[in-house]
Amino acid sequence: MQKSSAFPWHALLFALFPVVSLLANNVGQVDYSVAYRSFALSLVVSAAILVVAKWVLRDWQKAGVFVTVMNILFFSYGHVYSYVEDAKIAGILIGRHRVLGALWLGILILSILWVVKRKDLQILTSSLNVVTVFLLVSPLYTLISFWYSNLSVRETKLSNDPTLESLAALSASPDSPDVYFFVLDQYARADVIAEYFDHDISDFLNGLEDLGFYVASCGHSNYPSTTASLTGTLNLNYVSELGEDFTPENKSYSPMHQAIKNSRVESAFRQLGYQIIAFETGYNFTELEDSDKFYKLPSNTLNGFESLLLRNSAMVLPADLGLLDQYELTDDQRKRDLTLFVLNQVEQVPSLPGKKFVFVHLVIPHPPFVFGPSGESMVIPPYYENGEAGYRKEDFRRGYRNQVMFINPQILNTVNKIIANSSQPPVIIIQGDHGPAKIPDEKRMNILSAYLFPGAEPGFYPSLTPVNNFRLVFNTYFNTALPILPDKSFYVGINNPYVFKEMHDPCTPSQ
Repeated sequence: MQKSSAFPWHALLFALFPVVSLLANNVGQVDYSVAYRSFALSLVVSAAILVVAKWVLRDWQKAGVFVTVMNILFFSYGHVYSYVEDAKIAGILIGRHRVLGALWLGILILSILWVVKRKDLQILTSSLNVVTVFLLVSPLYTLISFWYSNLSVRETKLSNDPTLESLAALSASPDSPDVYFFVLDQYARADVIAEYFDHDISDFLNGLEDLGFYVASCGHSNYPSTTASLTGTLNLNYVSELGEDFTPENKSYSPMHQAIKNSRVESAFRQLGYQIIAFETGYNFTELEDSDKFYKLPSNTLNGFESLLLRNSAMVLPADLGLLDQYELTDDQRKRDLTLFVLNQVEQVPSLPGKKFVFVHLVIPHPPFVFGPSGESMVIPPYYENGEAGYRKEDFRRGYRNQVMFINPQILNTVNKIIANSSQPPVIIIQGDHGPAKIPDEKRMNILSAYLFPGAEPGFYPSLTPVNNFRLVFNTYFNTALPILPDKSFYVGINNPYVFKEMHDPCTPSQ
């Protein structure tokens, strides 16, 4: 035990801390797998340097202290640089790599000299071992708790819903249609886009209607967030009715995340013998990786997590010099590439054999704003204030309008190709999950809702909401008699995901 406590475990443990900490800070937003390469590389590199340092210094404890100091300086550099960038002291610009880099190099040299001169580092080594273990406790607890809560949710069925009893009668015929569900993130209703973004989308809506779509002129979302909206839509009921995990006392988003990934709608289509087709979205909780076919953007570059980790470290220096451009894909470019990739791939889906339920979540016109009106690269960057990123109102409106102008003809073109290439006329739902930011809360409920139900008259009406989407689909095509729920909208705050306040925004249906 004495030999074990004297070994510099801290040199290896601290190498993992920045990775574990960053992953914990993004828990629920990214899959744990995005950090695997970072874990392995940090551990292997630190272990290799530790071995070399021991050979040079002839002492494990000195080598361990050297490696830990090196890791602290390496992983803190990017954080400090972003904080002091463009800062001045006594009129001297210190927020530059040549200044901060020289300072960090000086600290490293002094640390090496101090380590070399010390004779006994056993107490320091034992202390660093303990401190490093404690540093890892909090982020590891967060990661393990999140994993366990997800595991628990997977094992916990949603509550019995008497209104869904007729799902037992689900049946499909040889001519049952493929079903496509397009979610356009933050896509507002036409009147909202006209009032707050000074843009007329009537050509887009007319194009949909020419294809046979019904556009709900008073369409509104059930909730003002993607998580709650998709949870209700894909589980055929309001979130508050889904079970004991969705009560006001619960502060965790995990039940909703897992209810999206393991939804009643997906289960119903599997029961019907349908394939589930899904796409990468950039947000883990809306990615149905267990689908029969999951399309993921091919890339040999660093993933977003790895890029962020490197930019928080001393690697920000070569990155700013352009030396990592061939390995790094910016968030803006990743969004462009992913959006274009999904639009291209979904056009190919009709050629796949068998019946299909296709879930397409496009994070557009939601920011970041990376498309110009004609699809050209046009990045409207956020501004940073007090360490927080945001958009000025006019920048948001311009960026949002640009992306609406880009995506509208893309959707029309994609839908045209899907219809033309399908052996049976498909069911297609195109819908915003909620409206955009920078407008009044009640207006955020007003969304695009367009439905193509070929060869049927399902009884559409202007105020139809997403919670009834698949009740209508199953009733119309799959032999169920599910009651249509009252169409309501609820406000919900970020910190209280299951506390709902009903909201009303009167609408006059268009003729």
